[in-house]
Amino acid sequence: MPRFAHGLLALLLLLPMVPISASADDGLLGDLDEAVRWNDLLADANRPRVALVLGGGGARGLAHLGVLQVLESESVPIDEVAGVSVGGFVGALYAVTGRTGPALEVARRTQWSNLVEVGFSPSGFFTTRRLERYLDHSLESLYLRDHDTVPPGGVTFDRLAIPFRTGATDLATGDVVRLDSGLVAPAVRASASIPGLFAPYEYQDRLLVDGGVARSLPIEWTTPSTDEKKVRVVAVDVQGDVPPPPPNGIWSLLAQVVWIQGQRLAAYERAQAEFVIRPAVGEIQLMDLSQAEDAIREGRRAARAALPLLRRYLLGDTTHVVVSTRVDTGARRDTAASAAPSALDRDEEIARARAAASTDPTARGTLLLALERARRTAEAVALAREIAATEADEATGNGTLRAAAAYYLRARAGEG
Repeated sequence: MPRFAHGLLALLLLLPMVPISASADDGLLGDLDEAVRWNDLLADANRPRVALVLGGGGARGLAHLGVLQVLESESVPIDEVAGVSVGGFVGALYAVTGRTGPALEVARRTQWSNLVEVGFSPSGFFTTRRLERYLDHSLESLYLRDHDTVPPGGVTFDRLAIPFRTGATDLATGDVVRLDSGLVAPAVRASASIPGLFAPYEYQDRLLVDGGVARSLPIEWTTPSTDEKKVRVVAVDVQGDVPPPPPNGIWSLLAQVVWIQGQRLAAYERAQAEFVIRPAVGEIQLMDLSQAEDAIREGRRAARAALPLLRRYLLGDTTHVVVSTRVDTGARRDTAASAAPSALDRDEEIARARAAASTDPTARGTLLLALERARRTAEAVALAREIAATEADEATGNGTLRAAAAYYLRARAGEG
């Protein structure tokens, strides 16, 4: 069976970034004097401004949330956020409240069916209209946690708890378009419209595609330092150092192309960053949201490893640092093999998915993947036929699910 099961509903959301390297083996926070200086910094109203830059990397980008968790728990201040593609998606969810918990809630329940739908056209196979609607609804829900009403029309950049910027690429001119005014949701949609896969998005009188085409690590979107106010920029690279598997179809070919492009583009941009946190997410498939918790965990691990040097950087004691966490891939494979799900685990997964599908038709995709993982092929094929035969329904937006089921059936038929 080809390894498409985990990616049937998973579509690449952003362009990746180039690997970079350094050591984080500096131990815990230094001596008492440094600890006192750190506490004094947090209490200083004139301390340097901290800007967090969130790069791209598909499902790997959920590692940003793990980084945010640690920075928040350790009281590392974040005064502004800039993000591209998935970094823009995560950045927007965080910036609306300035807290990681609410953003995590939304991210953990997000599926690809919430983000994309089939929209075949000469300029793209899919459309991100659903991403805009989903993000708009999510931002409004989070906004209402701290406010009585939502601004007319939706959440705008000037209503966010923390300043946030994203951006896209003008398809006609190649110019980088910084987006930091008006409604947030359509700006993030523009930042995530990968050319070729998603149709370009016409916004603010421009035809826009993914911001990662021209900026994979948007450091220049942060507030510049001045003599009066220093700005410390902390970037998070979620590309990893493991290339995608060799392409065996149109989607994997596209993933390979954008990965190569991101490698080349970020080679210059990483040199502009003073501090980079680099989680070990290279083995997480770019399109596999089922590995969300793995990505979040690696983000936490990388941020914890970075904390000693990060404090020193914010204190002004060091600069131009890249903190990478590494995982022994052989050990990871051994661990994964020993922890492989049992038949009972698979049965429980199927039972949960079946219960969800009984009340939510869009959850049948999760059930299909659970059946495939359990190698219950006959049941998976029967369900796929049922999904593919379902009439199109704009209310539930089942176009992508129906197309994925049809693709699954063609692949199964090809095996025979």
